[in-house]
Amino acid sequence: MKTTLWTILATIAFLGATNVAGAATTSPDDGSQLVVWAFLGMCALIVILQVLPLVVMSFGMVRALFKGKEAEPVEVVVDK
Repeated sequence: MKTTLWTILATIAFLGATNVAGAATTSPDDGSQLVVWAFLGMCALIVILQVLPLVVMSFGMVRALFKGKEAEPVEVVVDK
């Protein structure tokens, strides 16, 4: 009896989930495509502007790593 009840409940849950998924596959044609693409473009611009300083700083660190330390001039003091 319990197995039959669980089978019926699982079947109802599965059918309910597939109904919702089937209803969500259609997109409304309200002409908002330009607005959506403009919003996504602004989001991409924000991400690029946030990543740009990271890239510049990383190149500077790599360049400093391979450049090495320059030799400093040595002062020689001669006693007279």
